[in-house]
Amino acid sequence: MQRLELDGALLERLAEAAHEIYRAGVHAQTERDATLIPAIDAALEGIEARWPGLPLRLISALAEGSDRLVVERALCRPQAQLLVPLPMPAADYALDFRLPDSQTHFTHLLAQAAEVVYFPPAVTRPAAYTAAGRYMLAHCDLLIALWDGQPAHGDGGTGSVVAEARRCGLPLVWIRAHNHKPGFEKPSYTIVQGKTTFENFDT
Repeated sequence: MQRLELDGALLERLAEAAHEIYRAGVHAQTERDATLIPAIDAALEGIEARWPGLPLRLISALAEGSDRLVVERALCRPQAQLLVPLPMPAADYALDFRLPDSQTHFTHLLAQAAEVVYFPPAVTRPAAYTAAGRYMLAHCDLLIALWDGQPAHGDGGTGSVVAEARRCGLPLVWIRAHNHKPGFEKPSYTIVQGKTTFENFDT
């Protein structure tokens, strides 16, 4: 695994590689749920059809929950790569993990990353997550979001990331998911788990 600091050289390299790969950011507000695997696989196949013959570079902070499920499924694809924008040092980041085996799972996936991006220390934890989300949006060709459609709960969350992606006209693959992480209110309307839509794609 190559460990990189966030600097101009990395940004230039990513820009140069843009014509040789397609870059997909991942953001999810939901708990890990294996029933979403068919929808995730179908979404990845749909994305591949729009960038035929190009390898995938997935950009994910490896947050606990469905983010990692998308990463696992994506890394099964031929030539797939993983770039991790780490919001804060790994040991500090792990303090936000709730599940007993989450640290081990995180370390396993992080070891598979082709590149890890580190940021300057943020004033607050929400600011650190916001910085990682903004980096992802600035360096991806599309966003994969596992989300219930609810408005943003605050900066750095999936709702705010999706809103910013839409504002910028970024292609969006929205996989509906209602298996919420603790602290999120359930929507008053019915969510069709796994229903997927493609927004802002030319074809």
